[in-house]
Amino acid sequence: MIEVSDTGRGIPEHIQSRIFEPFFTTGAPGEGTGLGLSIVHRLVSDLGGSLTFTSSLAGTTLRMTLESAQHKVQEATSAHEALQLLGLCTEGERSYRPIDLLITDATMPGMRGSDLAANLAVEMPELPVMIISGQLDSQVREKLRRSNVVAVLDKPFNRKSLLAAVNAVHHKA
Repeated sequence: MIEVSDTGRGIPEHIQSRIFEPFFTTGAPGEGTGLGLSIVHRLVSDLGGSLTFTSSLAGTTLRMTLESAQHKVQEATSAHEALQLLGLCTEGERSYRPIDLLITDATMPGMRGSDLAANLAVEMPELPVMIISGQLDSQVREKLRRSNVVAVLDKPFNRKSLLAAVNAVHHKA
C-alpha cells in the first residue's frame, strides 16, 4: 500500500464523490486539467488495485493498493513446445521442470488444450491447468472440471480477470 497525505484544508464533503471524475477540478482556470486523480484511479483499477481517500479539515490521505502480480511466465507457441519446456518431450529419462500453473488455449496448433491437459494429468497430475476459450459448451466444461483443469477463463478477458483467475487457482492449492 502507498499512502500520500497533505496537511491542507481537506476536500469539502459536497465534492468528494467527484474527485476521480475526468476534468473535475476546483482550481482556477490554467491551474490544472482535472485529469491527475482520474488517470491514477483508472490505472490502479486496471491493474486490479484500489484508490481510496479520507479527508478532514486537517488534510487528505490517498491510499493506493495493488495486488501482487509477480508471476514468472514462460511462453510456448504450441502444445509440443509447452511439453518441451516442461521436459516431457525427451527420449528415455524425463526431466520435469516444475511450474505452478499451465495456462493454455482450448484450440491451438497440433493439439487441443483439453488433450494437452489430459497428457499432463498422466505425466504431472499435480499440475493445475487453466484453459482459455470463448466457445466451450457446458458438457465440455464439465468434462474439463473432472480432470486437472482447475479453471476455464472465457474470452474476451482483461488483465484484472486473468489475475483474479490465477490468484484463485493459487489460493485453492
